[in-house]
Amino acid sequence: MGDDHQRPAPRAADSIWPASSLVGGLPDGCRRELLALGTERRFGRGHRILEEGDDSTFVVLLRAGFVKITGRLVDGRETLLAIRTRGDVVGELAALDEHPRSGTVTASSPVEVTVITQGDFLGYLSRRPQANLALNRMLAYRLRQANRRRLDFAGCAAPVRVARVLLELIETYGHRRPRGWVCDVPITQHELADLSGTSVETAQITLRRLRAAEALSTGYRRLAVHDMPALQNAALLTP
Repeated sequence: MGDDHQRPAPRAADSIWPASSLVGGLPDGCRRELLALGTERRFGRGHRILEEGDDSTFVVLLRAGFVKITGRLVDGRETLLAIRTRGDVVGELAALDEHPRSGTVTASSPVEVTVITQGDFLGYLSRRPQANLALNRMLAYRLRQANRRRLDFAGCAAPVRVARVLLELIETYGHRRPRGWVCDVPITQHELADLSGTSVETAQITLRRLRAAEALSTGYRRLAVHDMPALQNAALLTP
């Protein structure tokens, strides 16, 4: 797992969590109790925190940074399944059903996490019905995302799928700014292609067209949307 560290003093940023995350959806008392669980650790970019197929059952709470979740294809290649950031938990399915890990979790940036044992996590859920409900809501949200993407793969052209993934990233991890929305999720064009089930060339062409229309701009691992209706139109979704 990596080197253990003493728990640092609480950070001011700990009080601000993405609304879409598990931590962000908890009442104050439930949030404080969850954040007090486990052992805090830090990992550098590229470190594999969880391995697909592993039998471990601990849960990882992300306190800072981003991770990507990948799965192995039949031919041995890895494909990107999802991205998670601060306030999210990963590894919760193995804690709940004790089946092998369904994906590999890799740090996409330097990350700070809390590793919580299965017993502590399940005990917390049994004591806190509101936390149990928040976890179920989070799992339902992820299932809806997965179902929507599966339908997109079957019924949408590749450029539309790329636009819909961009919208999903903004909706989930975006921050409102004077000139639109900014998303600092560290995603590459290859990863965008993986998430949208298309080729890297199609992802590049779609981004180029959206930039030319001034709907968005991109930088190193950064996405800014300046014209949300235009991006929604590209995704064939009603503004």
